Amino acid sequence: MQFDLLKTAHVWLSFDNVASAGAAEMNRLKGHNYLTVFADLMAMVLLFGTPRKDSWVWSVFNEELLRQNGYPRPIWHMASEIRTAYTKGVSGNLGNARVAYDTFHVIHNVLEACG
Repeated sequence: MQFDLLKTAHVWLSFDNVASAGAAEMNRLKGHNYLTVFADLMAMVLLFGTPRKDSWVWSVFNEELLRQNGYPRPIWHMASEIRTAYTKGVSGNLGNARVAYDTFHVIHNVLEACG
């Protein structure tokens, strides 16, 4: 029942004003079962979620943008985790977006590299 309400609400969303978005991966159920979620950073609204954490998720997000009256070109800022697949996905699907990596992952990677 709850999922049906969310699905119905999602149909009414419009992504036409999305200019600054963010993406993050989540590990579902403490296994290696990943979900990538996308949010409008200005409106502070969750836009979309899809299984996996590779560059494929960006093409699916791009399709969802178009389905919900959004357009990939007006997205100028994209905040995401430091992943080669995410960088590749942004450049391949959101051509005008500049990527800003979130500070948690930048600091985490630096500390991990320092040992």
